[in-house]
Amino acid sequence: MTQPEDLSAVVAVTGLALAPDGSRLAVSTAEPDIVGNAYRHEIALFDRTSNGWTAAGVPRIGGSGAVFSPDGTELAYVERDASEAAHVVVLDLGSRSARRVLSWPEVVGDLAWSPGGRHLGFVARQRMAPRGVLYADRADPPRVVRHLQYRSDTVGWTCDRPRHCFAVDVREASPPVNLSGDRADDSCLVWLGEAEYAFVSRRHLGAELDIVSDVFLGSVDWSSGERSVRQLTATDRQWGPLAAVPGAGALYGRYARVREFPCHERVARLDTATGAVVELAPGYDRSMTGALEVRVDPVSGRRELCTLAASEGRVDLVTVADSVSLDGAVTVAPGQRSAKAFAVAGQTVVLAEAAGARPVEVYEVLGSALSQVTAFHDRYTTAVGSVEPTYVGATADDGTAIDCWVLRPPPGRPVVGAVLYIPGGGGQFGYDYHHDMQVLASSGIAVIFGNARGSGGYGEDWARAVCGPRSRFGGTGWCGVDGTDMLAIVGSALRSLPDVEPRRVAVMGGSYGGLMSAYLGFTTDVFAAIVAERGPYNLEAMAATSDEGSWFFDAYIGATVAEDPEQYRRSSVMSYVDQASAPVLILHSEQDLRCPVQQAEELFTALRRRDHDVTFVRFPDESHELSRSGSPVHRVQRSQVIRDWLLARLSGSVAAFEAESPGI
Repeated sequence: MTQPEDLSAVVAVTGLALAPDGSRLAVSTAEPDIVGNAYRHEIALFDRTSNGWTAAGVPRIGGSGAVFSPDGTELAYVERDASEAAHVVVLDLGSRSARRVLSWPEVVGDLAWSPGGRHLGFVARQRMAPRGVLYADRADPPRVVRHLQYRSDTVGWTCDRPRHCFAVDVREASPPVNLSGDRADDSCLVWLGEAEYAFVSRRHLGAELDIVSDVFLGSVDWSSGERSVRQLTATDRQWGPLAAVPGAGALYGRYARVREFPCHERVARLDTATGAVVELAPGYDRSMTGALEVRVDPVSGRRELCTLAASEGRVDLVTVADSVSLDGAVTVAPGQRSAKAFAVAGQTVVLAEAAGARPVEVYEVLGSALSQVTAFHDRYTTAVGSVEPTYVGATADDGTAIDCWVLRPPPGRPVVGAVLYIPGGGGQFGYDYHHDMQVLASSGIAVIFGNARGSGGYGEDWARAVCGPRSRFGGTGWCGVDGTDMLAIVGSALRSLPDVEPRRVAVMGGSYGGLMSAYLGFTTDVFAAIVAERGPYNLEAMAATSDEGSWFFDAYIGATVAEDPEQYRRSSVMSYVDQASAPVLILHSEQDLRCPVQQAEELFTALRRRDHDVTFVRFPDESHELSRSGSPVHRVQRSQVIRDWLLARLSGSVAAFEAESPGI
């Protein structure tokens, strides 16, 4: 059975890279190290043989972000040291010799070889030192803030640490060249030629009040380092990532019309001369995500884009033809799975994906079938006995069909109760491996999960159903149709769980899921316990303190707090605390910038002043991403706390639980 500490055996695939001829594969992984309370970032190399793929005769490389050189003879990747400095390393795959070509004090990412293999592009933040300020040991200078978007969750301060695009010469030691500029926030570097490139930047007036970005073209004189940059697009959407065919003048990008948020991400071709945008697969009503790559047919020269798309609980690898005559995207090797990463080289396609009872593995796509390459979790899934979710489906009050699933405890395990697990805002649950869910099921708690209106993975109308009444889409707002959908999910799931007593059903979720868990728990008598994690509970305060507050609520609700305070209050959990009766567990990270910890403090204080049964668990030094990328020890502790607290509440053994666990 799956235990919280089994997280140490769950490997994440953080990137895939294929050599240009498809003969070699690099798999970048991250593995939790609970003893060291860190992640081991490693790169595994595989060679193609007549029998498929075999591990190359090279020890695993300590690093991440691997990319092959254009001729396939070298591999670039990033090492991190104990001080968190980043070092870009180039490995000669023939001689097995490695050399550092760059050291940088901040995180380095998005490595990209120039077409000739002489330069290596990258994206990194660069600290700007304020002028005219007294410096002293052990005393950082003050930060000057003149822009509403001045920090970002998991990143921290951004007002004095903008991202830039750089390039370093891998043949001759020299300082890196700044390709994009000095003050704007830049990303998504791709090469169009040996000295020509494209990137994404946010430089327009009013950038602090939206997330619109533009594509820029640049060229550099390598001898002098002088660059020339011009804006290509019309400041009407958000761009990134980009993909290109060097030397062919072909530039592609994924975009979102964020002034119509919530909205899908889609793909397009850009004319590098005029900036004209040709939208590809405009009728495909699913949102695309992940990397973007161009595949060129060696015979016909036909181009198609490869990316991922969230759809009905799955994440598919899809291709889109570079043709305005085709409206759709084609799913590669369809199946009930969730893709995490992919790479293409000629006719070779590799894919990292997970399924309900199995963590991620890497596969080669062979027609419509998959051939397994890695075996990270073969022993793990056998040892812990992961459980496969069962699709049950539900029907809303208005007849709308809703996808939902049940993860039952393993055979022979007594059923203590059930919990409705609500996904975060814009996310989806479905055909994926969730360690949290497996832990709860192994403890005897059936997990109910599904995708109510407002979730990702469906059409834009589905996502916009929970926009505010004053928005351009005229939805119900949060705590409207999404709430009734979730109650329908519970009702349908319980019909498939005859051994679960209806009075022993809890509700839990994170971020938006935390808001909805508290709302449903406070305003209905369906749930016996509430777990609210990293949630926004007072939207008026959130609009002023969240790292996304300058634009997110204006777009979703359709008005500012000053324009429609009533809608902010109606969708805020704080408006319903007087109705709370079920016990509440609040979990929050102290460095959460998306939903600041003040949100949890306010909810906890309000409940305690009403003498409510509430427990508040605070995690130091963690962000909004605690459950996904927080420190391994805190992730295990979080899982233990949720499991033990729910078991105590659902089984009626609260007194024994509190006596044995005085810390929580």
